[in-house]
Amino acid sequence: MNSKEEILHILYTAAFILKKNFSHFVSQYNLSEMEAKFIFQIGSKNQYNDNKTCDLIDFFKKHKSTITQKTKSLEEKGFIIIEQGKEDRRERVIHLTKTGMSFYKKLTKIMEDYNNKIFQKFTKQEEEQLRTLLKKLDIKN
Repeated sequence: MNSKEEILHILYTAAFILKKNFSHFVSQYNLSEMEAKFIFQIGSKNQYNDNKTCDLIDFFKKHKSTITQKTKSLEEKGFIIIEQGKEDRRERVIHLTKTGMSFYKKLTKIMEDYNNKIFQKFTKQEEEQLRTLLKKLDIKN
């Protein structure tokens, strides 16, 4: 295996393990991965201001019907509450319920534990170098 193949193998393996662990965690709550990502986004943003359906559309780059379907599912499962906007009644404002906030806190704790486990092996300089190199990947396109 050449060095490029080895690097890709390491990245793929790390991504696979993280995704597998994430999938296992969210399945315990009868959630899809996308629903869990919605809760994380809503929880992250709720610390600063309200979430609106249009914010989720913009962030996830998904069609409005997909966002509506997932938010309705989360509301039915008791993770979020959807209310009409106060200024614009067509707006839908989304808040986490106690159940949703509990899930969000557990998820952020797991992420923090993974970060600590992974980055304890790096010096600050190595961590910064890794961040810089990973940003160069930009494989979204």
